[in-house]
Amino acid sequence: KYVQIFPNPGTTKVDLAIENDHQGEVYVQFLSVLGNELQRHQLQKTGDSLVKTFDTSFFAPGLYLVKVRFGNITVTKKWIRY
Repeated sequence: KYVQIFPNPGTTKVDLAIENDHQGEVYVQFLSVLGNELQRHQLQKTGDSLVKTFDTSFFAPGLYLVKVRFGNITVTKKWIRY
């Protein structure tokens, strides 16, 4: 059971992979290190795994937080844009 962000560090695109038994809505937020929301996505997970690619071409180089929420679980990952 995991949430993975790759490639990390990355550039214009980032992939999110979720592997667990949760099915239903998944919420993804891209945040600056100051907590400002840059992107928000609502996804639907219908199986044991979900892989989604996000466009990050307009992000400036730096450190970002990717917050993933499904059910009552929230996972926050660090991602570096170079």
